[in-house]
Amino acid sequence: MPSLRLAFVALLASVLLAAPALAAGNDPAMGTWVLNLSKSRFDPGPPPKSLMVRFQPDPKGVKNTTELVDAEGKSSTIVYTAAYDGKEYPVTGSASVDTVLLRKHDNGKVERVDRKAGVVVQSFLRSVSEDGRTMTVTHKAKGANGALQHNRLVFDRR
Repeated sequence: MPSLRLAFVALLASVLLAAPALAAGNDPAMGTWVLNLSKSRFDPGPPPKSLMVRFQPDPKGVKNTTELVDAEGKSSTIVYTAAYDGKEYPVTGSASVDTVLLRKHDNGKVERVDRKAGVVVQSFLRSVSEDGRTMTVTHKAKGANGALQHNRLVFDRR
């Protein structure tokens, strides 16, 4: 009987630990995306030279790796692992962001809010097309000079 109980506990633990990864697996954004500059809009700009985003399922939820080459040619890699639970998780590789939180909406969109020292510095709302080929992200932020940024980023699945 103890081995049956142990097997049940092991099964239960594996299901509970896999739940966030399964939720992430239901996210149509899983995979690698490349910014399509010709379809994107940057207000006020300038646009980055390149932007690649990768979403991977993780036992904690989703791992995001963003590789950016900004308008001046400076490269950076920003990484976070987070659940879609509205809680804050640490971000590495960014001087302007400390934490990220993710929330799934009923309409299939995912909201991301970034904070620096507890203050919201930018937000994203992403959705993936029905055919799974295009991801559109609405980005709002306050620039270094205090000007509001309203960007529409369109990504193609790689």
